[in-house]
Amino acid sequence: MIYHIDLINIALNLIKYFKLIASNQTHNNHFLIVVAGPTGIGKTDFCFKLQAEFPCQIISADSRQIYKEISIGTAKPSDEEIIKHRIRLTNHVSIHDEYNVGHFEKEALEIIQEDFDNFGYSILSGGTGLYVQAVSKGLNKFPDVEESIIDNYNKIYEVNGIEPLQKELEIRDPEYFNNVDIYNHRRVIRALSIIKQTGNTFTSYIEKEIPSRPFKIINIVLDLERQELYERINKRVLKMMDNGLLEEAKSVYSYKHLKSLNTVGYVELFKYFDGDYKLDEAIEKIQMNSRRYAKRQVTWLSKYNDGQRFHTKEIQEAIAYIHSKMT
Repeated sequence: MIYHIDLINIALNLIKYFKLIASNQTHNNHFLIVVAGPTGIGKTDFCFKLQAEFPCQIISADSRQIYKEISIGTAKPSDEEIIKHRIRLTNHVSIHDEYNVGHFEKEALEIIQEDFDNFGYSILSGGTGLYVQAVSKGLNKFPDVEESIIDNYNKIYEVNGIEPLQKELEIRDPEYFNNVDIYNHRRVIRALSIIKQTGNTFTSYIEKEIPSRPFKIINIVLDLERQELYERINKRVLKMMDNGLLEEAKSVYSYKHLKSLNTVGYVELFKYFDGDYKLDEAIEKIQMNSRRYAKRQVTWLSKYNDGQRFHTKEIQEAIAYIHSKMT
């Protein structure tokens, strides 16, 4: 009897051993190339050039480019580029649909596995830090919050708008403030509610230990001088207007209450339609709010210690770096 138990234990240990070996081999042979950077820096063009060397799919980690109905204001690649470069998780959700970071994580990991099966590597690129983090590190379990706390913050939003909530979040959790889309009132209220409920920062729950992914991550961070970045952003907004952003915003104006449209480029033009801004003023506001968003992204990326920084023109240097990390 004891002999049989010993054999069973040996067999179980051998199974664990071979599983560990398989896990380590998967980790060593599969690579996720993450291209991060602030809005307007040129991540899409950089990835197109990167794809010439690493011909896998490109997964878009952008919480606004997922929507079918809005393209110009989200700086979405053209339909032809999406097909040619096999860009995934773009144009696949309606502004009327419920979609969150959990949905994105699940879908992105499925596509990454497709690339691993075919190439051994995959490319993830975008400016939504929460999406990038969900795929790279996984999602955390957050504590439950009393309904009265959430209701109170919702009332503040309904009466005074999002600004007082933004200010409170900046004071109580500046790190998350620099990472989150601060125009998304649901995310801001969720973070504040957890902070209120627990007395801890929202960031502290994001940073809790999660089992590591079964693949290696190669982090690329695109970098530009602040003034050069701001000039690119200002010019991009003007180009969006030339390409028909005003007409696109008008086409979704009747749905302005949707959280999917609570974003830079649309909020300002909705206020123009409401008579709150003149058109020139709305354009200036889009430029200003885009720069502010980029500044927060840069602040968050400054803590991205495991990311190798490159100028957008240093594509060959980035390719060489990726190859060095794969060997």
